[in-house]
Amino acid sequence: MKDIKSLQSTLIMIFPADDIHLPSIKRKDSVKLFNDKYNLELNKVPESLPFPQNNILFRNGEYKHEGKLFIINEIIIEERRLIIRSLGPSEVIDDFFSQFRKDLKALDIRDNKGDYAPLLSTYETICVCQLDLDFHHMFNEKFNNYLKDIETNLPTYAAKMSLVPFSFRVRIDYHDLPEKLRKERITLADKFLTIEQREKTDPADKIYFTASPTETSTHFALIDKLEKEINK
Repeated sequence: MKDIKSLQSTLIMIFPADDIHLPSIKRKDSVKLFNDKYNLELNKVPESLPFPQNNILFRNGEYKHEGKLFIINEIIIEERRLIIRSLGPSEVIDDFFSQFRKDLKALDIRDNKGDYAPLLSTYETICVCQLDLDFHHMFNEKFNNYLKDIETNLPTYAAKMSLVPFSFRVRIDYHDLPEKLRKERITLADKFLTIEQREKTDPADKIYFTASPTETSTHFALIDKLEKEINK
């Protein structure tokens, strides 16, 4: 794994009911603090778009982590959920939220402030990079022979044609959630591990789009392990 072209990480957090106080976050003083401190811009979503009007959307922020500046793509704040997306590794989001949480608690105008401690946190990592990987090596000889055989049954439109395995995708199902999450009416949707050739690139360059429901370090470890196993 090398030559990372782009990297995006996402942190999705679910909170107890009534922990997040949206009216406090919408106050002008709160919006100004987020703009001054993180360069975040409050976006007014047109009513015609399918975005709940009670939710809050910040975009185009910045955050310095270990001396390096990172882009905070967006922050979506809902009644029980908070989503942060950044152009950087997940440890940047973790560091950012540790500070952002303090701001949320300080700006909460209620006598009984929320703790803003998530009941559940999940991660997603998306990365475009070069991999020493050939999809043909991921399938057995029978399947590769099948690809060759069906070429003769497909229209060629007077052009040369070849079948190229393009994507590897695994669905991850979650079962038997802890009792605490069930009591809080929290569910987990299916997630996917995806590796596919980057569109509009030369296959010979071996540029891949990769995505997983993990923090960045685990994502990199999964991809590295796949490379090693396939190339044994």
